[in-house]
Parts: sequence; C-alpha cells; structure tokens
Amino acid sequence: MARVWRMMVIGIVAVAGANGASGAVVTLDLQVNEGAKTWDLYAAVSNDSRGLASFNVDVTGAGGASVTSSLLKAPRPLNGNDDQTGFISFRNNGTLGVEIRASQDTVGGDANLILLDQGVGSPVYLASGTFGGTAGSLTAALHPTAFANVFPTGYVFGGSTVAATSVLPETVAVPEPGAVAVAVAVLGMGVLAVGRRRSRRV
Repeated sequence: MARVWRMMVIGIVAVAGANGASGAVVTLDLQVNEGAKTWDLYAAVSNDSRGLASFNVDVTGAGGASVTSSLLKAPRPLNGNDDQTGFISFRNNGTLGVEIRASQDTVGGDANLILLDQGVGSPVYLASGTFGGTAGSLTAALHPTAFANVFPTGYVFGGSTVAATSVLPETVAVPEPGAVAVAVAVLGMGVLAVGRRRSRRV
C-alpha cells in the first residue's frame, strides 16, 4: 500500500507541475481541549478553488507535550446508492499523529464519488486525537515532502487536481495562555482569601 501511495504522489505532483500550482491556500486549524487532553484538526481552503482533494499532515508535540493517538475524520458519507463518497482513498489514521492522510477518488471513473468545496466556506474536519503533558505545544503542519491538492476552479470530473500554493501550519500552546491566566487568577483569589482569614484571626 505504501508503494502504491508513493506512486500516486509522484503522479499527482507531476500533473500539478505541468499545469501549475493553484492559487489556493489551505489553512490548518488545530483546536485543543486541555481538560480532556484531546485535539481536533480542521482545514479551511481559500475560495479560489473547489475545495480539498487530498492531504497528508502531521500533528506533533514539543516542549513536554506529545501526541498519544490520532484518528482520521475526513468525510466519506454514503450517497443515494449507498456508495461511500469523498475521502475514500489511501486513508491513514497516522502513527501518533504522523502522516494523517486521505484522498478523494479522482481516477475511479465515478463523478458521484467526488465531494467538491470541502473546506471552502466552512472548515472540513480532518482528524482528532489525544495528547499528554501539561506544558509545551502541539503543531499541525503539512508532512515533510508531502502535499495538499485541491480541485481547481472550473474543475470537471476527469480533470487534474493541483497543488495548493501553501499549507499554513498552526501551533497551540499547552496549556493555552488563556487557561494559564484563569488558573493564575483563581490561585490569586485563593491566596487573597486565605490572607484575609488569617488577618481576621490576629
């Protein structure tokens, strides 16, 4: 399977190189729940395309935070014929957040399997997972040497997908600065209350 995936990558990149990269920008949105120790990854695609066609991304930890699980969430809903559509090819949950990937089937000969405009107008859900650690950061980024392809404006089934101009990463502090501020404020209130009780006893 890995060999087939690499062949597909080479083929798609070659096509993208021949036709020129899309002007589309893919922006990764990493949302972290510090209390539950979970993360969710979304992608937004600029509207100069017809949405996300394929991706290969990593979610990694640093500075004491580490990813402990990852699960692919890219949509593949059933259509009226009970066929799976959307991101049905080369699906991989990733290994502890590394190489989370999926692709739409642009070569299968069935236009009804394609989901256009994924990530355009509203983010598309890519993956979820868990993490450990109480300090550091989590980062979502394109996997090194990999790509994110989009459907170009005016895409017609059977046509080529093209590489996005860029994939913007996101890094989130663990815990987030807002959570730290709240914790410090609560701690400060507790210390103040203890000080008041002690002053009354004197």
